[in-house]
Amino acid sequence: MRVLTLWLILTALILWGCERDKTITGATSGSEIVTFPDSALENAVRAALQEPTAPITLGDLEGMTEFEAAEWGITDLTGLENMRSLQRLVLTSNSIDSIPQVAGITTLQEIVLDYNDVDDLGPLQNLPNLRIVRVRGNGAGSLTPLSNSGHLTHLDAAFNGIEDTEPLRSCPQLQVLDLSGNPIPDISFVVDTRLLQSLAITGCPVTDLSPVTFAPNIHDLIIDDTEIQDISPVSALRFLVHFDASYDSLLSLEPLRSLTGITQLMLRDCGLTSIEPLSNLTSITVLMLPGNNITDISPLDNLDELVWLDVANNAITSVEALNDVATLDYVSLSNNFIESVRALEANQGLVEFDQIYLYSNPLSDSSKFVWIPRLVDRGVDVYYQ
Repeated sequence: MRVLTLWLILTALILWGCERDKTITGATSGSEIVTFPDSALENAVRAALQEPTAPITLGDLEGMTEFEAAEWGITDLTGLENMRSLQRLVLTSNSIDSIPQVAGITTLQEIVLDYNDVDDLGPLQNLPNLRIVRVRGNGAGSLTPLSNSGHLTHLDAAFNGIEDTEPLRSCPQLQVLDLSGNPIPDISFVVDTRLLQSLAITGCPVTDLSPVTFAPNIHDLIIDDTEIQDISPVSALRFLVHFDASYDSLLSLEPLRSLTGITQLMLRDCGLTSIEPLSNLTSITVLMLPGNNITDISPLDNLDELVWLDVANNAITSVEALNDVATLDYVSLSNNFIESVRALEANQGLVEFDQIYLYSNPLSDSSKFVWIPRLVDRGVDVYYQ
């Protein structure tokens, strides 16, 4: 019996020793000190760890799931590769020109590299968990590395040098996409990204909008400063809420007539003469129409949710249509041919802190000395001189 007891004690001690060795070995590995060639990166890491002076260990980095280091002046990411559990990485507005260190961080779900100098997205090509990629304002010329990102839902690649959008056909889960400021000639890839909810192509030389009909769930569509003239495909977007086609030479607004869910509509400098198709868009809260050739704003008298109206730089003579739009709190009417603002004074919805701009209009004496003073007495800020 005594022999058996001694044998059990000895076995227990041996097993305890083995477990202790494992613990010590693991601790030793995690205690390995990591150095950073880039002092700016080191400072950002120390700030994230709230560790101003002590050595940074491998264990410290391996435990990080998020790292934000915007505007730190970082140029070299060496050392970042040790953040092996990282899920979210934000490096906005640094001076980074390459990102090989992220290639092995397969846990990464979101990477934000806006406003750096990265021209090669190759290190992203084998990161299967990527959901959000932001590389706005870099020098990336190709999206090919993202062709393996089948789970990608958000991509902002605005203001790079991208011409080929074919790789996006392999990203069927895309919901939010911004390609503004790139020399892309078409948006044919939308045929294969049918879950899109938001698409922005500001400043792209696109002429054909028809592919958007394959993404009927789009609610934000930004196509300003493109070469699009025909917006008829938009009529298929029954969930559209925000539409910006500013600086496009539009042929007609008729396709918008049935889109009663629109709340924000921006059509600056589009060469418009008639806004009659907007008369049924009663959900609009923000309407931007400056720099057109509009003479008649009577179609706006039904827009009883309108809060912000900009119709500056047109050829408007009457504001009678605004008499009963009681929701208004900002009205820009500068550079038109308006003489009387009596209708604005009659609009009891214009109250304290609301703003009206009437610069460069041939205002009558009654407007200047009666109606405007009454508005001012109500606390409305009126600018006309």
